[in-house]
Amino acid sequence: MTSPALLMLLERLLWPVPRVRWEAGRSLAYLIREGDREAANGLLNWISARRLESEAVLGLGIIDAFDLGAYFEFTDVSEAVRVPSHLSDCLLKKNFTDARSLSPFRYAISPPEPATLPQDQEAWFDRYRKSAVPPMFSRELRLLQEVTGFPFRVRWEHDWRWLQATDPRPKADYPRFFSSADRDRVGQFDLGQRELYVSAYLRTLAYFAIRGSMPHHVAEDCAQLALTMNRGLAALEPVARPDWARNLLPFDAGRTKEIAQKLWTNAGAATSLGEVPLSLRVIDFDRKGFVEFDLALAIGPSGFTAGPAETETLDLLIVNERSGAMAGLVGRDAGTDSLSIEPPLIMTQDVLPKYIGRAHTDMVLNIRLASPYVFGTSANVQCGPSEIRLEAGSEVLSRWVHWYADWEPTTFPELESAVGSMTTVLKSRLDQLRAFHGVEIARLVRVRRGVRQEIYEEHKVATESYWA
Repeated sequence: MTSPALLMLLERLLWPVPRVRWEAGRSLAYLIREGDREAANGLLNWISARRLESEAVLGLGIIDAFDLGAYFEFTDVSEAVRVPSHLSDCLLKKNFTDARSLSPFRYAISPPEPATLPQDQEAWFDRYRKSAVPPMFSRELRLLQEVTGFPFRVRWEHDWRWLQATDPRPKADYPRFFSSADRDRVGQFDLGQRELYVSAYLRTLAYFAIRGSMPHHVAEDCAQLALTMNRGLAALEPVARPDWARNLLPFDAGRTKEIAQKLWTNAGAATSLGEVPLSLRVIDFDRKGFVEFDLALAIGPSGFTAGPAETETLDLLIVNERSGAMAGLVGRDAGTDSLSIEPPLIMTQDVLPKYIGRAHTDMVLNIRLASPYVFGTSANVQCGPSEIRLEAGSEVLSRWVHWYADWEPTTFPELESAVGSMTTVLKSRLDQLRAFHGVEIARLVRVRRGVRQEIYEEHKVATESYWA
């Protein structure tokens, strides 16, 4: 008999809050690595009970993201997947060397005739299509339709209708329960309808691939949009929120520059030997307001700080060497062109894997590392237990760590995220850059303050930027 504690953990895999699913997966991975066979068997039993493709992928995603293949037999896992898809097969092949003979004809195909739904559900598909799941699902099928001429959008609705008819889920209304008394707070939630839309998306890919309307390898790539967790990011844990990043409220606007300088000084004291801060994001909030400090080093020609506190931001870096993993080479073209610093340039770049994993979206949108372009080097992105590293040769050029500012499932729409973070860089590389290019380096400080008198009001937001 499965223990009540393990049953509760498994139930949390379908909790509407993505981070709760993530932490439940992390706990299961820990138990399995510790040799807990009840946890391993419990996960297999949970997977075998799923009737939707996207839910089966949730369980497989834990095995993949936490690299648990060595703790399972391929036949046990493959037999547990009752609703296979291109994505589940990709995960099996990625984690088990003996994963062969995975026929696509195992995939479920909806009946050809239209499903009958209650009248009040007839308009649900388009109503929730871009809220129950991210708009990228609609965009991907639209692009496939434009390239092939086949009706991917119509087929997606056809598959959704059959899933809603056979395994109905409630309409995707926003779950106000998680906002408590403050109904203006917003958050990211995965409701039952999300599982229907994603499962229908996977069935649509299967249908057109089996018909020969698209190659199976293209369907496999498109299926990665439904990835639930990312290897590397899944095992990444936040650091403890620094004491110096707390108690910024009530905020005294007259002390903005003093507080910003103190935050930067404290961040410098918290870096490893030989490193200095490159960027810093510190947030504090309460029921009446919030403050957000975003500080970053910028590079520019001599005297650029006499101008406005504005910079160029480099394009997003996509880590795309390993499917579904936050690891790989970035900045392949770094150093091939001269460094352009007019206008001034922020010295970090946002970094994302091509396929994020739904559970990590709140955290991942804040990842910033030293720019390979600015520092003139290609480098490897690697995830450690509590940091993301940018490795250039034998050196760790840059690190990124994060923490949460009193995390809750919801936050103010004006704040967007409760993730604080710090990016560091090797001081020797920063000094070398300054000397080689003969440039000036300064700190750009951006401050946002939100204030409201009552919790049912919108925040009045003020912003300030200056060079330091």
